[in-house]
Amino acid sequence: MKLARTIRFDRSDLNVFPRVADEGEWALVGTFCFAGLDEEAISGKVKQAFSNGFLGLQSFGFSTLVSVVTLKSDEIDKIKELADEADELGYFEFDLQGGELLLQPDKLFEVLEAIKPERFYMYLTTNGYYLDEKMAKKLAEYKVSRVSVSIDSMDEKIHDEIRGRKESWKRAIAGLEHVRNAGMDPYLNVTVGHYNANTEHFKQLLDYSKDKRYKTLLNVAVPSGMWQNAEGIICDDKDREYLRKIRKEYKNLVRNIWNPFDKNNEKILGCTTVNRVYITPIG
Repeated sequence: MKLARTIRFDRSDLNVFPRVADEGEWALVGTFCFAGLDEEAISGKVKQAFSNGFLGLQSFGFSTLVSVVTLKSDEIDKIKELADEADELGYFEFDLQGGELLLQPDKLFEVLEAIKPERFYMYLTTNGYYLDEKMAKKLAEYKVSRVSVSIDSMDEKIHDEIRGRKESWKRAIAGLEHVRNAGMDPYLNVTVGHYNANTEHFKQLLDYSKDKRYKTLLNVAVPSGMWQNAEGIICDDKDREYLRKIRKEYKNLVRNIWNPFDKNNEKILGCTTVNRVYITPIG
């Protein structure tokens, strides 16, 4: 489990924020703090905090920089503390991602127990390899609301080659059904870039998800991580036009920056931290 902790290299934060976080505080993105302000009020130091600040959870001050800290096994109480503070602040969504979370199920369920997912819209992302019926039922018992399963192609051979392991496609496809049968929201997670936009492989994924009545979570490829120097993956103007077209065609298609309440399927949101509300099955 990795969390953000404030750091300070110099004294500049003391001059640019209305309130400054101490070094070493657990931190979250604090954009939601400004949801009630008029646009005119977001100026000066307030604007700096809105645009560039992480919220320290002890002082409620801001920090420009954070470090990503890997928690040790004896620091589970820190996760509980972070979740309690997030609940108190009004956070409603927790997104757990890996590596592959299901590789360490004991640690995963220990983390879930500390977070108390019944207080949030809790979801996680997996490649689906270890997402069998038993695992899906246990995730549902721990009040996970949604599971996104990443699938690269409807061609079993291509998917398995990308994932580097046989049976990956079959297990991922079965995992989505296990999610639905356990009462959680199944999301088929698809990455799109210049390399596959407007291709038959991509359309097959969209059609499959639509026919199964899943949600399709669209992730647009960016040159980072393993693709750090792969600028050729970035969608060009024709690709972006195609994404606008399929947004209207596939009503189950979801992208974080798209406005889910726009019936014309054209508008986008700004920062989703302050522009989105979920009503969960528990109200």
